[in-house]
Amino acid sequence: MVFIGSGVNYVKGQMDIGSNCVCYIDRDSYLGEVFMRIFEAKNIVIGKDCLFSNDIWLWNSDSHLIYDSNKYSRIAKGESCYIGDHIWFGWSAGGLKKFFIASGSIIGTRSVIVGDKILFSNTANGGYPCKNIRENIFWIGDTTFDWNVIKEEAYETLSGVEKVEGFIYQFEPDKFLNPALIEERLNALPNAFDKLRFLYSYVYCNTNKNRFALFKDSNYTDCKLYCENPNAFDEINFETPLRINYNG
Repeated sequence: MVFIGSGVNYVKGQMDIGSNCVCYIDRDSYLGEVFMRIFEAKNIVIGKDCLFSNDIWLWNSDSHLIYDSNKYSRIAKGESCYIGDHIWFGWSAGGLKKFFIASGSIIGTRSVIVGDKILFSNTANGGYPCKNIRENIFWIGDTTFDWNVIKEEAYETLSGVEKVEGFIYQFEPDKFLNPALIEERLNALPNAFDKLRFLYSYVYCNTNKNRFALFKDSNYTDCKLYCENPNAFDEINFETPLRINYNG
């Protein structure tokens, strides 16, 4: 199942997606050139207002099977990837299996996220393997393409508390969307239609700014899966009747 939200006006790249997998892209995100491979009945979930540069790759599977030579048991299985809101992926950055990037963060050029990794909110991260470089940062989408002295002075220090605070996140335990709980629910749902209903109601219609905000001192072990309106999908009036394929 592939879901692309409103305001996603530019998507370039390639997607290979297998059966029982989900690719979810929330509203107002920009995908300059992204190559995604989604297999093993796992998922890639991308939040809103994300910015992906060119030559980005996101894989949740090795595509081939790897085994322990002593036990003959399979290792390095596929895992889902979760990307929060307002994430900036720099040129040629990539991610491989089981990571969560919390809202407001930057992934530097040619960085590679590997392993069971959490990158926290309002941080700059880089390297191979990707790790935290700086905390307490935020970024805005304005570009430097037509930079001049006037703009240099205007942007030296941002004014307007409302504009600045829009990109600074806070952990709200009662509103946090724990990716582990989303994943648990997706795994339990039997078909693409039920997964669509769940993601639309619990994620897409969730308007809380801090829904994917997490910091290294955040205690989220007792967080429950917050939803403003569990029946939001059922309240949609489709102009064209929805055709349901329960086997997809």
